[in-house]
Amino acid sequence: MLVQESAFLCRSLAGLDSQAMAHARYQSSAKTRGEMLMRAAALGFLGSSVLLATAPTTAAPMAIQGGALALLGWMVWYLLAKALPAHYKAAAEERKAYLSALALERENYLEVQGRTQDMFCKTLDDLSLSINLLSENLTKGT
Repeated sequence: MLVQESAFLCRSLAGLDSQAMAHARYQSSAKTRGEMLMRAAALGFLGSSVLLATAPTTAAPMAIQGGALALLGWMVWYLLAKALPAHYKAAAEERKAYLSALALERENYLEVQGRTQDMFCKTLDDLSLSINLLSENLTKGT
């Protein structure tokens, strides 16, 4: 019985480890996407700020300001239309994976607790039977 219990625990831990590894891989890819998004936003903001700052000193300030505003407008559109919905979708998928891993861990825990409680009750029953037998043998002997 103990061997079966330890085998069950090993299987459940192995399942949780593989899920944890998949979760870590997903988090690292989400982190990479987030870093790329932040770099693109920073470069776009920096580029448009440089264009806006240098516009009054150049011969064609309206064209440069227009380009800077177009770049800022594109960044706002990209962030609102592409990046944020993808980020929210990735966060929802990550949350769903996390909650399913928690549910599996809870099921495994409850199953192990049930087995442990059953084994404890059986041990108590065996102990009670042994004490009763010992008591009967002692009363017969006197």
